[in-house]
Amino acid sequence: MHKDIERQKQMAVEMILDSESLTADLEDAAARRLIKWSIDHAERLAAETSGDDLDRAVSRLRRVIKRVNNLVADRAALSDDEFAAEVKDLVALAERIGVKSQDQTDTQNILVDKTQSDDATLVERITALLT
Repeated sequence: MHKDIERQKQMAVEMILDSESLTADLEDAAARRLIKWSIDHAERLAAETSGDDLDRAVSRLRRVIKRVNNLVADRAALSDDEFAAEVKDLVALAERIGVKSQDQTDTQNILVDKTQSDDATLVERITALLT
C-alpha cells in the first residue's frame, strides 16, 4: 500500500514537472515557488485519490498552476476589478481539488501586490491564499 501511494505521488509530480509550459511566463524565482507549491499539492492529491480520480485531480491542479502563471504574467493588462475577478475564479477552481482558501481580506491585499510586487512575491502571496 505504501509503495502504491509513493508511486502515485511520483506520477502526480511528474505530471506537473513534465509541463514546462505551466510556468513558462514566469521569472525563474516565481516559477520555482509555484512548482514547489504545486508539488506539495500533487503529493497530497496522490495520497488522497487514485486512478482516474487522481488523473482528474492533477489535471485540475495543472489548470490552477496555469491560471496562476497567466494571472501573474498578465496582471499589468488587467484592471483591479478584472484582477480581483480572476483571483476569485482561481480560488473557486482550486477549491474543487480540495485546496482551502484564506480570508477574503487576503484577496484584497493581493490587489496591492499586483502592481508593487515582483513575480515571485506575487506568486508567493497567491499560493499563500491557497493553502
